[in-house]
Amino acid sequence: MKLSIKKLSCMALLVAMTMMQTSCDELLGETDNPTPNDDPAKIAVTAVTLDESTLEMAYGNGKDVTLEATVSPADVEDFDVTWSSSDESVATVDDEGVVHAVGAGTAVITAKAGDKKATCDVSVVINLETPLTFEAAVDGANVKFNNYDEDIVAPNVEYSLDGGITWKDDLTLDGITLAAAGDKISFRGTNEAYGSLSFDDCYCFELSAETFVYGNVMSLINKDNYPTNKTLTADYAFMGMFGEQTNLKNKDADHQIYLPATTLSENCYNCMFDGCTSLTTAPELPAKTLAEGCYDGMFWDCKGLTTAPELPATTLAENCYDTMFYGCTSLTTAPELPAKTLADGCYQNMFYNCQKLSSVTCKATDLSADDCLDGWLEDAGIDESVTSKTIYISSAYSAYIADMNGNLAGTADDAQINANVPWKKGINGIPTGWTIATAE
Repeated sequence: MKLSIKKLSCMALLVAMTMMQTSCDELLGETDNPTPNDDPAKIAVTAVTLDESTLEMAYGNGKDVTLEATVSPADVEDFDVTWSSSDESVATVDDEGVVHAVGAGTAVITAKAGDKKATCDVSVVINLETPLTFEAAVDGANVKFNNYDEDIVAPNVEYSLDGGITWKDDLTLDGITLAAAGDKISFRGTNEAYGSLSFDDCYCFELSAETFVYGNVMSLINKDNYPTNKTLTADYAFMGMFGEQTNLKNKDADHQIYLPATTLSENCYNCMFDGCTSLTTAPELPAKTLAEGCYDGMFWDCKGLTTAPELPATTLAENCYDTMFYGCTSLTTAPELPAKTLADGCYQNMFYNCQKLSSVTCKATDLSADDCLDGWLEDAGIDESVTSKTIYISSAYSAYIADMNGNLAGTADDAQINANVPWKKGINGIPTGWTIATAE
């Protein structure tokens, strides 16, 4: 069939118009398609801001802080915000911006949306305002604070049953019974020392049933300034204070026992937790300069203790760590021992019978003090779960480590080894079965 030129022209025009419409639709989109402004996911984030740029928090009071993040422009108010902490050992943050203090120090909290972010600097200090507190873990726990023979009540002591609102000074030999689990009793006092040269004369807490213990022990020294007091002046200040209390328990990370003193006295913590078999977390020990016998037997037979506290001291004293972890059969991690010069008897029997211990880091380069390593690792690491035992020593001796390990089967006074390093083989140095490696 023949088409006229006029009909052909009309058809061509229709085709051209259809193609033009299709092309425009492809370029501009259908009229019912959403524009980028209708879809938050397609809008670029221009800024993220936080309601706080700095935070000061106290670790140990259980109070969290919630940071509020604002994303710009307002069209992207539903844009996902991701949160992170630069140091989760100081502070953590969850998906809602809730910041939780974990330990003393500083951390940076970051809120990020798209390719924009905002930060908040967080400073965490230890909460030392809570006095020494006992919280019943079960109904009917009784708390006494008498001398070791239980015939004299601790002097100059006040107690509170309402969180420190009111204080009483009528403590008796019978102690106080906490009727229900969760009930608490706090203590404060004005004595410089509840300990004594003789253990029988020490004042000790006695717990009849499972009880959580936390708060600042310095509240017993001076009730008025204990949150800031970091100095012990009396010898034997806290000797044996919790001795043989198998019912003493840690509560949680927000409720710690605090021993904040940085100036110590002779035997101040001697046998303080001796026989506390339910203790799982040791208090922090911040002192960098020690006193004679200050930690002597402090955690003796604490069989539930798995991790030791950091020991930052670089200036030691006679017998300062003597038998500190004696019989801690569950201890798996030893603290680093950073002191370069040792003192007489400083590490004597320190890790005796720590059966699960597999490594120790000791950076000492002067081991000439009398009995400084006497039996320090005797019967340590003998549990069948321990497959290797390593002493990490100063990198100053890295060139000799291979030779020392190769000669460990020799005598303790091997001339080739001892001419190069102060370490000796044997029970007073590198025990049989232990090898040596370079400390970082």
